[in-house]
Amino acid sequence: MKHLLIYLSFFIIFAGCASSSSVNQNVANEAREGVICEKVSVAGSRLPKKVCYEKGMKEEIAKKSKEALKREQNRNRVRISSSSD
Repeated sequence: MKHLLIYLSFFIIFAGCASSSSVNQNVANEAREGVICEKVSVAGSRLPKKVCYEKGMKEEIAKKSKEALKREQNRNRVRISSSSD
């Protein structure tokens, strides 16, 4: 029984190592094709999420997010100043 557990644990360890190298190869292949992938921390989860973008998409998303934030901040500023009159 002990031998079975030892063999099983070695199998799990080596299977985990083999799967991580294939992930790195997939990331390298996607980078050559114009896709950029990264691991992002997600709130409420210990596991990072893999997110892929085409070239230029990340900057575009960041720009739109900044514009939306600025728009919301200005909208709230107008409400506060008009309600105190």
